[in-house]
Amino acid sequence: MKKLPFCIRALIALLLLTGCSQQIGPSKNEIVENYDESLVYSGAHLKVSKFDIEDTENLGTKTEPEIHSRYKATFKLETSSLPDRMKKSFKDRGLDKKDLREIHGIAISRRSGDEWVTTFNVESEKSLY
Repeated sequence: MKKLPFCIRALIALLLLTGCSQQIGPSKNEIVENYDESLVYSGAHLKVSKFDIEDTENLGTKTEPEIHSRYKATFKLETSSLPDRMKKSFKDRGLDKKDLREIHGIAISRRSGDEWVTTFNVESEKSLY
């Protein structure tokens, strides 16, 4: 029986390693969805326009993960639920297209059933306009 060429052995090893590595914690999209939902429930007329995760760490265990993610979020005005008069006012001032606020903080994600529930702690906040 012939030996497999090195490149094929390397590819097989790579495929085995990627199959074993499993992401612990929510995806970036899941965190952004949770943030947008929390803004809707709070009555804020903002929507995440940019979201960066700077660092992530599991402070829990494999079976009970508690994922802490340092984030930077930028927000735009969400005008869909505003009255037409207010939409026009924001549009006339160009605020419907601009990033309005930047927030740095910690997102804490915990498993609840088959989904992630994330809470957000704000460390700093600044206005961009």
